[in-house]
Amino acid sequence: MEILSLLIFIIGIISSFIVGGNNSATAIGILLSTNALKKRQSYLVSAISIFLGTSLGSYTLRDSVYGLVHGNVQNILYALIFSAVFASVVSFYYLNKSGIPSSLSQMIYPSLAVMVVISKGLLFNWEKFWFTVASWGF
Repeated sequence: MEILSLLIFIIGIISSFIVGGNNSATAIGILLSTNALKKRQSYLVSAISIFLGTSLGSYTLRDSVYGLVHGNVQNILYALIFSAVFASVVSFYYLNKSGIPSSLSQMIYPSLAVMVVISKGLLFNWEKFWFTVASWGF
């Protein structure tokens, strides 16, 4: 499970950096146009926010997926989680790039739930799933 955790962490870093970079362009434009900070300070604040967002985003992605699916067949489990996370990150990137707001949890959790339901030998943490679904309302 260590390799899978590392892969999910790396995917989280890449996606958080890409999405953070897209969103910070607007923020830095606002900082520069309103003269709230000097140009050099604006770039520094933007760089720090991208770094913190990337670090926290990859950490929370790893922790939210870890322990969600359990099973005896490790190879199928690894392939299931990696494919669901990878497809969700790619979808998340393209949706945000086109201006459609989305959440990674709204893609990862339903994908994993459907795959677990149609497969045999895998167990799903339904409490974590329903807690996350309830949080989407907020």
